[in-house]
Parts: sequence; C-alpha cells; structure tokens
Amino acid sequence: MMEHEEALQLAAAFLAASQRDDEPPLAIDTELVRENNGLLIVPYNSVQYLASRDVREQLLAHPRRP
Repeated sequence: MMEHEEALQLAAAFLAASQRDDEPPLAIDTELVRENNGLLIVPYNSVQYLASRDVREQLLAHPRRP
C-alpha cells in the first residue's frame, strides 16, 4: 500500500501534468485532503480561490442568483 505522503506527491504530479494552458493555475486544497476507505481524496481548485476562499474564484462555481 502506498504511503500518504507518496500518494499526495503522486496526486500533485498528476495535477501538474494534466493542467491545460487555458486553465487558471491549479493547486491541491490541502485543508480538505482526507482518507476514506483506504483512498486518499485530494481536492484541487484554482490558486486564486485557495488564497482567498472567495466563492467567485472557485472552479465550477455556480452563479449567484439575486
């Protein structure tokens, strides 16, 4: 079984390799990384959102309704 830190490094490498040129810079949301049933759940989002936690910067954010 893979160690937690090794799995996290692999997830970071995968995110970097899958980053497209037309996307904002992405990073792992380290506050929300967790393990569930032996799986490491590694959420990510835009660097801008992770710095501000402003939902308007969040990837796939739904527009606010008046």
